[in-house]
This record gives sequence, structure tokens and C-alpha cells, in this order.
Amino acid sequence: MKKLIITLVLLLATSTVWSQKQFEGLWVCEESSYITTILAAKHKITRVFSTSFKETQVLEEKLIYSDTNSFVTSIYNKRNDWTVEMLYTYINDNTIVCEYTGDYIGKIVMTRLKTNKTKWLTQKD
Repeated sequence: MKKLIITLVLLLATSTVWSQKQFEGLWVCEESSYITTILAAKHKITRVFSTSFKETQVLEEKLIYSDTNSFVTSIYNKRNDWTVEMLYTYINDNTIVCEYTGDYIGKIVMTRLKTNKTKWLTQKD
């Protein structure tokens, strides 16, 4: 019984450790000119930022919380004086949902940006 409990704990820990890599990539949506970039190590989200070439702006997101299939960030935009928190939820390899709360409230569906470089951008180690 002791071995079974240890095995279950290790299995749960391993699935959590490997789960954040699924978010890594470039993400876009219809509602915005921003491209959201998510960088992830094998065990955690390391950096999230949104870039708009139209508005010539890069917004760095601060990671607040993460679990197996979701993570939360916060961001402050000086241009409009808005602060929002975003809950990113993994749907599948090409889709995540982002729920905004704060100075903007809404929900958007983001899709993985496909480029000629996607293969080397998302290669698994």
C-alpha cells in the first residue's frame, strides 16, 4: 500500500511538472492586434508578453499562479491606465481561452500562430 501511495504521488507530481510546456508558442485572436508570446520550461511558464506591431508596444505580463491546465497573469497598460488579470486555460494544442477581469472584463479564444518557423519554435526537448 505504501508503494502505491508513493507511485500515485510521483505520477501526479510528474504530470504537473511536464504540463506547462503545452502553452508555449505564439497566440493570436480576432479581437486584438497583439501577439501573445508564452515561453515555458518543462515544468513552468517562464515568461508571457504581448506585442503589437500596429501600436509599437510590448506589454510584459506578471505570472501570479499556475496549475496543470491553466495559469493567471496580470498586466498594466500605461497607455490606457488599465490593469487586468488574465486566466489562460488550455483547450487543445491550437486553442487556449483567456478570461479577463479588472478594468476589462471578457473572454477571448486564442489560436496558435502558425508560421514557417513553428516547427523549431515548438520542438519538444
